[in-house]
Amino acid sequence: ALDHRDLMARNKELERENMEYHLSLEKKVLERTRELDSKTAEVKKAYSILKSMNLQFVNVLAETIEAKDRHTRGHCNRMRFICVEIGRLLGLSENDIEVLEYASILHDLGKIGVNDFILNKNGPLDKDELNRIKEHPEIGEKILQGIPMMDTVAKIIGAHHENFDGTGYPKGLKGGDIPLASRVIAVADIYDAMTSDRPYRKGLPLNVVLDEMNRVSGTQLDPAIAGLFIGHRLYRFNGACEEGPSAKL
Repeated sequence: ALDHRDLMARNKELERENMEYHLSLEKKVLERTRELDSKTAEVKKAYSILKSMNLQFVNVLAETIEAKDRHTRGHCNRMRFICVEIGRLLGLSENDIEVLEYASILHDLGKIGVNDFILNKNGPLDKDELNRIKEHPEIGEKILQGIPMMDTVAKIIGAHHENFDGTGYPKGLKGGDIPLASRVIAVADIYDAMTSDRPYRKGLPLNVVLDEMNRVSGTQLDPAIAGLFIGHRLYRFNGACEEGPSAKL
């Protein structure tokens, strides 16, 4: 009976110690979770600051491009809007949309290396001038190569004038060999270029632009992406195009 009493007392002592241990463990887990949450918040804040700095850097470069080519004022910002919307429709991840956003703003970065006279010529370009313009995707790619977090953006920029059927430049890439983001930029670029005023013509009416986009779908443009743009009527929500011919639609 004494041994049984001692055993029962020991069991109760063990239960008490076990409960105290679990309570202590739960307290430590809670404290550690709070520490991790705090660290996570700090990391998110640091990432947000870094992203903001990157975006400021990208916007400064975009303003530099537009300062050289007076006919493309606002083009980069309009491209950014359209491309991000297409990216969301395609179900891209937040990271991929962020890369697409940077690439859309900087797609014409290579024009920094093109003569101002050619960029601002009041009329169609001759063959030599056109060849100089065609160098801008590779120039833009070379400028960004080696910059942290910009290598993927550089490759996208280098391919944004490739055609879906392989007739584009500079490498003649075809179909799926062209980065997806480059194919998105191509759709947004042709729309904004045709709806914007140029020295030798006014912006084209929306119905003409959409007819042309349908015509080159599958040759110049990725038909799936062009279809998304037209089918979801993204041109209606491009608030940056207040002065364009589609503003009243």
